[in-house]
Amino acid sequence: MQLQLHPIMLEWVDSEAQVGWQYVDNVRVTKLTVQSLGYLVKETDDVVVITTSISANDGCMDCLTIPKVAITKRDDIDYGKE
Repeated sequence: MQLQLHPIMLEWVDSEAQVGWQYVDNVRVTKLTVQSLGYLVKETDDVVVITTSISANDGCMDCLTIPKVAITKRDDIDYGKE
């Protein structure tokens, strides 16, 4: 059975690491905004899980779990599939 997952675009704020020793005056203060496009796999009150690919035997690859508090924009995509 092939899953019928619908595509979704999420814009969200990610964390950023600065590796190694830094002088305090050189530490960057940035807001890293990310856009992710994928298929909606699961959703709870706290998180959204998307995947990049789905297979004919209901497998999914490279799932990404995004906390809802980090999501700034959501677009459920309707591509007219019957």
